[in-house]
Amino acid sequence: MSKDLPKRWLRRHGAIYYQVPREARHLWDNKTQFRLGSTEAEAFRTWNDRVQQGAAKTQNVSCLIDDWITDHVMNPKRVRPATTRYYLASLKHIRPVFGHMTIGEIRRSEIKQYYMIRYDKLKTAAKKELETLSAFLGWCMDRDLIDYNPALRLNVPKPAPRKHYVEDYDVQTFMQFAGDLLSRYIPLKIYTGARKGDLLALRTVHWSTEGLYVGDRKSLRALTGDQKLGRIYRRTQELEEIMDQALIDSQEWIFETSTGNPYIDFETDKTEGFDSVWQRAKQRALKSGEMMQSFDSSKPSYIDYVEARALKVPLVFQDRDLRAKTATDSDSITHAQQRLGHSSSTTTQRVYNRKPIFIE
Repeated sequence: MSKDLPKRWLRRHGAIYYQVPREARHLWDNKTQFRLGSTEAEAFRTWNDRVQQGAAKTQNVSCLIDDWITDHVMNPKRVRPATTRYYLASLKHIRPVFGHMTIGEIRRSEIKQYYMIRYDKLKTAAKKELETLSAFLGWCMDRDLIDYNPALRLNVPKPAPRKHYVEDYDVQTFMQFAGDLLSRYIPLKIYTGARKGDLLALRTVHWSTEGLYVGDRKSLRALTGDQKLGRIYRRTQELEEIMDQALIDSQEWIFETSTGNPYIDFETDKTEGFDSVWQRAKQRALKSGEMMQSFDSSKPSYIDYVEARALKVPLVFQDRDLRAKTATDSDSITHAQQRLGHSSSTTTQRVYNRKPIFIE
């Protein structure tokens, strides 16, 4: 350092440099030492220009989004891979609308207007984008860039929860086209109500004299490593029969590929191989004409859900619908909550109860 110069300035090789703090390097071209000029006058001019640019940059939404991605979104210790993917996908739509603003210019009315435009096109995407924008603004608030989060508690419509209830005859028909993997997977899915990732992560050692242990991967808090202890489904005759079939040819993993690997990538939480197997089975079922679909009127083999139920027409379903079936078929909301591993019965009641209430 040079005593006659401001703090963190130094003379080197006939020029004046600024020794950049680690947290500010993104404002100084990611350099550890930034050349200000050959003379003090030139150095002060460069310094003033850079400070003004930096002040503007720290308030620019697009620049802040870049910082948020680096600091939070891409940090596996803070965000799970699936959440990272949907944050990044949402930001592709958010950045062109809000990126040119300064962080203090974002108003609730503008967020609501953006949401309603997106909601009219894609309801679920609009919901995820609002969640992403709110997470970003919360990050900005934690850094005292804004005093409150304008994306919170907006009076906007939310997409209705999925209401597709899987009947027993839907499952029986689908099993004709399921193949070996799904024929072993589906009965265990219905019995436990466990998430797809939790089932595909099961090892053969998880089946013991006590019962079947199913962990809760979604509950993992990446920052602290804290996680729920999981659930043990006690041995019953029904579960033993299901596990006898599930464990056929299994070595290390209950559901494993031909190479002996699990159907889940533990680093990314992706289950692409399993998803492909499911889609091929679904297409076989639709192509046969024995099953139809009710969730998209723009696709072939479509029938109204209520009409399909009245006519007893088997409908294809999604993996997550089986989890909802387990909850809906449970004896009580408390039992459903325990099977699914929810922290709150409110979630179970709101999302997974897909049958009308029967009154005696």
